[in-house]
Parts: sequence; structure tokens; C-alpha cells
Amino acid sequence: MTVRLLHRANYRSAKRCNTSSRENIRIEASVSGGPVSKIEFFNGDDKLGEDTEAPYGFDWNDIPSGSHTLRIVATADDGTTTTSETVTVTVSSESNCPDEFRIVGYMPSWSGTAAEIQYDKLTHIIYAFINPQASGDGSLTAIENPSKLQQIVSNAHASGVKVMIAVGGWTDLNNPGFETLAASATSRQNFADNLLSLVNQYNLDGVDIDWEYPREVTNPRIMRHDAETRRGYAQ
Repeated sequence: MTVRLLHRANYRSAKRCNTSSRENIRIEASVSGGPVSKIEFFNGDDKLGEDTEAPYGFDWNDIPSGSHTLRIVATADDGTTTTSETVTVTVSSESNCPDEFRIVGYMPSWSGTAAEIQYDKLTHIIYAFINPQASGDGSLTAIENPSKLQQIVSNAHASGVKVMIAVGGWTDLNNPGFETLAASATSRQNFADNLLSLVNQYNLDGVDIDWEYPREVTNPRIMRHDAETRRGYAQ
């Protein structure tokens, strides 16, 4: 009986850009020359698992970084065993991503918990949403579920992940607070000052401005904006 371990020559881990997820691979075996009762899969002397039905294979998940020596042992129906040649699998934790690469996830204030976030798969979390007050004086609406945000910040910073606050979001182009403050240098400064105070209060790492305006030039709300408002939006 002949057994052969089917493999890829080298494996790199799934760890990319400051995430800590590990590689998952499928190990497959080829058997010829007689019936077998089982195929066992080994990493060195450690048994990973076994398969009793063709096609023979084993899913090896969460592989740690380093060099691993794989082999399989086939047991025939009469109890005799045959061992394959070994195959070396190398899993590297080195990242191929540029330093500026980011993996960003939004967390809504109204859904989910801090414990459900997979911090090891992200570089940034954006907590959504707050808005400028409709008065347009640069003041902000209150943060919803502030205790949730505080827990997210604590968990994220412990994992080396940054947290930002999102300002805006989809409002059917109904953004009177944004539109009014954009036309006033004083309101824009108040807006920036209030955001900075919020960042310091909650130990945040930044702000995501999500003013979703303008979107359609045929919308009469957009056509009404004067040049000063457009300049304020850019500033």
C-alpha cells in the first residue's frame, strides 16, 4: 500500500496588517494499493485527527506560526500501517501589507455589544453616530449608549486598536445642522472645539466626518446652497 500527503509547498499565515488571525489549511491524503480503515494526520508526534472515508482529508485550523512537520499514517483493514514521507509546512506571521493599511469596522450605537467585536481583525473601530445640532451653532447631539462606547475604547486600546466617532450618516439629505454651521466661521470653530472635547472626554483616537451631502444635483435642497455654504463644506 502506498500513501502520499498532498500539500502546498509553503503556507503563510493569515495575519495581515496588525490582525492576529491564523492560517487554516486543508490536508489531503492519497492512498493506493489496497483498502484502508483510517488515515491519521500528524504534526510531528502530535495527532491532529483522522478520516475513515475517501477522499481522505483533515481541516487544520488556527495553525500557530513556525515550522511544522506533517505526515500521515494509513491503517489497512488487516491492521498493518504505512507511513508517508514527511512534509514541512511553514507558517509566517509577517505582514505583507504596507504600514498605512487599515481594516476599519463600524459599530452602531443601537446594535451589538462591545464583547461581540473581533478586535484582533481590525485596526480601527468607528462608533456611529452623532450629529451637529439642528441649530447649526456647532454643538453636538448626545452620544447614545456612552457606557458601550467606553467599554469599546477600553477593549480596543488593550488590543492595540484605535476608536473614532462618526459624525453624520444617512439622513435623507436632511442635514440642517451641517448646512448651517458650514456657512459660519464661528460655528465651524465651535464644531471643531466640541469634537476635540468629545475626543478627549472618551479617550478617542479621531473623528470620521460622514456628512453625506451633496448626492444628487437635481435635488432642490442642494441647488439652493450658496457659494459661502459650499466653501464652508470644503473647510
